[in-house]
Amino acid sequence: MKSVGNYVLYYRPAVIFTVILTIFLSGCQESSKNKVSEPVRQERGVVVDCIVEYYNPDGSRYVSEQSHKIEFDEKILRIKANEPAGEFEWLLKNGVFTISQTLAPSATQSITLCDENIANGLLGLYIANVNNIGLSLPASGEPVKIDGRRYQILAGGGDLTFCKNLDSGIVDTVLLAGVDKKLMVRGYGYKELKTVSGSIPTKIEIFRTGAETAKLKPLVRYNGIIWE
Repeated sequence: MKSVGNYVLYYRPAVIFTVILTIFLSGCQESSKNKVSEPVRQERGVVVDCIVEYYNPDGSRYVSEQSHKIEFDEKILRIKANEPAGEFEWLLKNGVFTISQTLAPSATQSITLCDENIANGLLGLYIANVNNIGLSLPASGEPVKIDGRRYQILAGGGDLTFCKNLDSGIVDTVLLAGVDKKLMVRGYGYKELKTVSGSIPTKIEIFRTGAETAKLKPLVRYNGIIWE
């Protein structure tokens, strides 16, 4: 209650509260109108662990453990390995291949664990059957035989040639014509992913191609590929 001249004014608490609440809510609504919602980027990928076998021309082999992180939307491959010579990381992003390494003192690595050709082939095979990236490519020419299997060559893969296995319906082979060598990357034992639509192999072999009559022998074999 308050006196103004000859008048006495009465304030009802409920009315005051309602007015204050209305003003507050109006301000919130105006503030929300002025805000632009930021798009949330959801990284869709998978991290896999595998045992890697490298085969030397003299018949010896080198065994390693690696972690592969594949980001399907961005088409990025990151490979990490902890070797006796130190820690290595190979990154293929936006078509650019880089190597970072922390070598142990006086250590040397006698074998090339990864290069740009291998990284390109691996990434191509990993993404080929995810979200129909490879399967959506048009057919090129008539079916062919590769290592005794019937394949449909798919066009439009850039530096990579995607090959669809006509028996399984899966793009399980990728051909790469590198600067200094031609490679064939082949996947086996495909399993469905939970985070995205598609599948990736549980085993990968990389072959050097070019000698049509020679029996293909793997240069690198990735065994026991597992993921969460």
